Amino acid sequence: MKDCNNRCDFYFDYAASTPVDAAVAQAMMPYMSYAHFGNPSASHSFGFEGHRAIEKARATIAKAINAEPDEIIFTSGATEANNIVFHGLKDDLKASGRTEIITSPLEHRAVSAPLAALKEEGFVIREVKTTPCGMADGPDILAEITDDTGLISIQAVQNELGVINPLEEVRDAAGANRDIIFHSDAAQGLGRVPLDVKALGLDCMTLSSHKIYGPCGIGALYIRKDLQARFKALHQGSPHEKGLRPGTLPTALIVGFAKAVEIAMDVMEQERETIWSLREAFLAHLDAANIHYEVNGYTKDKNWQVPHILSIRFLGIENEWLKEGLSDYAFSTASACASLDKKEVGTGKKWLSNTLMHIGGGDEAIARETLRLSLGRMTSEASLQIFAHQLACLIQEIGQEAQIHKTREAV
Repeated sequence: MKDCNNRCDFYFDYAASTPVDAAVAQAMMPYMSYAHFGNPSASHSFGFEGHRAIEKARATIAKAINAEPDEIIFTSGATEANNIVFHGLKDDLKASGRTEIITSPLEHRAVSAPLAALKEEGFVIREVKTTPCGMADGPDILAEITDDTGLISIQAVQNELGVINPLEEVRDAAGANRDIIFHSDAAQGLGRVPLDVKALGLDCMTLSSHKIYGPCGIGALYIRKDLQARFKALHQGSPHEKGLRPGTLPTALIVGFAKAVEIAMDVMEQERETIWSLREAFLAHLDAANIHYEVNGYTKDKNWQVPHILSIRFLGIENEWLKEGLSDYAFSTASACASLDKKEVGTGKKWLSNTLMHIGGGDEAIARETLRLSLGRMTSEASLQIFAHQLACLIQEIGQEAQIHKTREAV
């Protein structure tokens, strides 16, 4: 693992965002300085330099997912890309009368929020059942498909549990019905699992840079070539990105994104094995300290889980106590994009993870007692061992205090 000036020794929230890889920053620098600063749309040598860099980056990203370069649309990130899918297709779906959308109840809010908006416009949103570990199941999706189904959206990797969804099963469920558009939010999947849009039968796929050691503020949307004409632009302006995303393209960010993808493809298998080892060593340390825990989204088969996301529950221990006692460390209790519900702002009521509540059958305890730890390229075995030790000590201390309190109450 690479050094990050020791700051990364305290960072266990890679699923939320990753530091920019040094090689990525180096690739971006010429496009952030006097070397190549021209507007990539301009018809002079400065602009041509930027345009060539962007098209090279587009080809790199397309190759990583087995797409064509002209099927890659650059966006500001995964959230914008998801909104382009749902709101960009809604008029076409209405016109065809296929206004039923099938999705998982455990999607990221970048998917569930725009779908909720479509529901208010009259769309029918069908949420499929999930397995106990939080995985979407192909047969259950097949059972939800009707003649009015126009779109299926299932994320590649569940962002809180790290469960890999069987997109091949979803593809098979849709079968030969190519009138059903198949979309996947792969923000947590890119660079973690192989993503072949043709083999998976995907029509659209969402990608993000800052989850794979690239810069924030840039993402991409794969749209199958023959489907692009069915999209309506959400914003008006210059005809950039097939007219779907107007605005001057950020050359430096795009170059950085492509470099991050290139690195991720090269190290994916090795990194997966390294992080599995770190994860298992962390859990072994908790076992040695006799800490009782449960791994949410646990699958016996490692092939259905990414190692870098670890959703772990400590029964009887509030996660807020752990955040307070380990305030020097960065980790989360749910998705980074989770926040207070609008109705609860100002009330002091804690937002609870919908994902954890769902797999827990509505029991709030699982959401209140869970940490999401996510490991990454800069995580060291030594720093993780120190964190595990401090976490175990804190849990034991909290447990002892709780026992003393119970004894006093009994007296």
